[in-house]
Amino acid sequence: MRLLFLTISLLLTFIVSASETIIKGSAQAFENKTIRLTAISDYFTNTEVKLGTTTIKDGTFQFSTVLEGVVQVKLTIEDKSTQLYIEEGKVYNISLSFDEEWNRSKIYDKELSIAFSFPQTDDVNQLIKKFNNEYNNFFEDNAVLLARKQGEEAVEEFVKAVTNNEQYSSNPYVKTYVEYTCAGTKDAAFFSKSKLNEEYLNGRKISYNNREYVYFFNQFYDNKFKRLILGSKGSELLKLLTLENNTPKALQIIQTELKNESAVFAELFLITGIYDVYFQGIFNQKSGLKILTEVSKNGKSTENKKIATNILNKLSFYGKEVKAPSFELYNEKGELVRLTDFKGKYVYLNFWASWNIISIKQMQIIRVLQQRHGDKIAFISINLDDNVADYKASVERFKFNWTTLHYGNDFTVKENYQVKTIPSYILINPNGIIESNQAIKPDDPGAELFLYNLIK
Repeated sequence: MRLLFLTISLLLTFIVSASETIIKGSAQAFENKTIRLTAISDYFTNTEVKLGTTTIKDGTFQFSTVLEGVVQVKLTIEDKSTQLYIEEGKVYNISLSFDEEWNRSKIYDKELSIAFSFPQTDDVNQLIKKFNNEYNNFFEDNAVLLARKQGEEAVEEFVKAVTNNEQYSSNPYVKTYVEYTCAGTKDAAFFSKSKLNEEYLNGRKISYNNREYVYFFNQFYDNKFKRLILGSKGSELLKLLTLENNTPKALQIIQTELKNESAVFAELFLITGIYDVYFQGIFNQKSGLKILTEVSKNGKSTENKKIATNILNKLSFYGKEVKAPSFELYNEKGELVRLTDFKGKYVYLNFWASWNIISIKQMQIIRVLQQRHGDKIAFISINLDDNVADYKASVERFKFNWTTLHYGNDFTVKENYQVKTIPSYILINPNGIIESNQAIKPDDPGAELFLYNLIK
């Protein structure tokens, strides 16, 4: 009897914990079209997983899925898509439509308009939208100060205001989203690295499923693994990782260098670091694959295992003599530009966004490099703003007069070039082969000489 009671209790616990999330709504303009539901598997590799597919009948559709916490999902009809956050056990009533004029200049993955039939002020989507509007207004008002490294006081005031907002702090996911957007802004505004580490990373939970946490992680440790293995501890680390296969000892060194007490965190840093430098010739690829394979099987967390697996899947598409993925995108004038238009030239390709402080600063340096080398090197900057109007406004405002394109909400462009952080830089040789998917950054002291040596 006691065993039966325990079995029933466990079954009831499972049923309660595995509550369904339902997305249903109308898409009147897409009768009999297929609609797909996907989710971000992990933000470190931007891998998507399929959750479901259905057909729109009588102008309506419905999905049901079982998930934990909050997940960002994408709804796609043909080449048109939209994104939203869904939370376990909730029902989302939405309507989808398509604005031809709004999407006139787009070629790929055009944007669906989404409306919530019964919007709740405490819903994740509404809270994030509200915060993003506040952040965009703050950035617009303070962009010049931030670019001049004079925005610390303004950042402090903004961070204090939004983190003390009870609406945001009432939802754990939104609270983390806001917190790490603020962390990224502080980092870009040159706040102390050691203080940021203590406040946002060391001793803190790793928020794998929160986009802004991952953006901050990638930004904070940008090129850190490369600097580490090329620094004073580099020879010891490389020996442990490539010759002695002593990953546990290597993780201890990484923990010390990062000033982070978590071995799980150090392992995450290691596998994403290997991913970052894999094609740069400074870390043995065979050893890197071995470490990633081991973590994919026996990692210190389920999330680390999944990320290592996704990295291995991504790397399987790349090797020697890999042809740069083609693209056809529109510039700010509505003109179609193809990668093949630049055949026979080196292409210095970068991905940027108008809301990213570092992007804007480095675009100013690209302007100078383009003026000096633009006759022999093609500079192409692909903008990742969701809103084309924001992209066009930035090009006009900052006078970017070389080839700038909008990604047209074509997520495959980002996926094909494995864009994990903004900004990202790729070098393509005159034969259309990716020479480096982690190309030298424009603000690197050696960038000018590097580009000069390419074409001399």
